[in-house]
Amino acid sequence: RHEYLESIAAGLEVLGLLGVHLPAEPGPPEIGAAFQHALAELTRVGPEGLAAMPDADDPQVLAAMRIQVRLSPAVYFTRPALLPIIACNLITTSIERGLSTATPNALALFGIILNTQDLFPISHVWGQLALRLLERWEDRSLEAATRHVVYNLICPWLQPLPDVLASSREVFDIGRRTGDFEYASYAAHT
Repeated sequence: RHEYLESIAAGLEVLGLLGVHLPAEPGPPEIGAAFQHALAELTRVGPEGLAAMPDADDPQVLAAMRIQVRLSPAVYFTRPALLPIIACNLITTSIERGLSTATPNALALFGIILNTQDLFPISHVWGQLALRLLERWEDRSLEAATRHVVYNLICPWLQPLPDVLASSREVFDIGRRTGDFEYASYAAHT
């Protein structure tokens, strides 16, 4: 219904009930600190170390991660300063509490943040891991979203455009098949 601000407010409220407190209007110091911490943690564990981590098993953590992923599109369009906070929180939660179906999407979102810092090769490595991790779980409900972000916001910096366009067609089909019409429409737009 395009009620982005209302959905963000409701999401932040629910996250607070789950013990996740994110600033509604983060500033550069909060964004910078979250980014540095998440990047340091990813660097510490490395791609193979992250891939080898166990799955999260706390239902509260899993719910909070899923809510943050689902809030991300609204945040992207209306509160872009909150997106790095969500991406960083998802990354650090994955490292501290275990991986979930939200982790590949978190890596993709974090790739957007890495690209804003001109860290394109690093972003690409984590984006490729995001794609590999999609195969880990039977739940494919975040596949279209993750692939869209990787193919359209991470890969174009290092891959030829025809490869990206073919991938967008694939994302469109995945989104239609899984019922993720939001990301199917983003892929169609691309």
